[in-house]
Amino acid sequence: MTRILMSVVTLVLFVGWSPSLSAQSPLCARYPMPSASTLPSTALGMLEARIACLDGDLTPSPALPDLSLTRPWRPRSRPSAERRPYLGTYSANRYAPDSIANPYGRYGNRYAPDSVTNPYGRYGNPYSVTKPQLFGRDGTYLGTLSTNPYDPDSIANPYGRYGNPYSPDSVNNPYGRFGSPYSPESATNPYAIRPPVIFGGR
Repeated sequence: MTRILMSVVTLVLFVGWSPSLSAQSPLCARYPMPSASTLPSTALGMLEARIACLDGDLTPSPALPDLSLTRPWRPRSRPSAERRPYLGTYSANRYAPDSIANPYGRYGNRYAPDSVTNPYGRYGNPYSVTKPQLFGRDGTYLGTLSTNPYDPDSIANPYGRYGNPYSPDSVNNPYGRFGSPYSPESATNPYAIRPPVIFGGR
């Protein structure tokens, strides 16, 4: 235990001295350097996240596509088949590059292979068994982007939890957090700063 503690302290001192690791950037500013009062078990994870960010090798944990900045992110290994692909944001903003409402963007172009708006693609085909999944930025599951009105998870099911216009977890609820045209987390607000995100289904 003493060796681990000494290693962490030495690494913290080295990283604090190193100009490359202590340099700030808009992307890596959210992964701060550990301070002298940080617990050793926490300091090591913070250092790993900081180094991974500077190397450009950081991604959300594959177990839960959570984009919250308050939860820990872990350095990724190489992409694998188990990782769910990112398919853009479920947003009404026609100018955001990640929005599926942008017809010229990667995720909104109806000819792009991974676009949910491509009726012949893997994720846009209404007969495909691979249904894209919708998540809030805090990890809240918001259902699947399916046109099946009988699917209990579909946002097209008006009686289901995720398609009901009165459900708090529905993007179809005009008074809810994810469906109100005035909410910063809403799919229908073209000025939302944290719209729901889409990941490929398994």
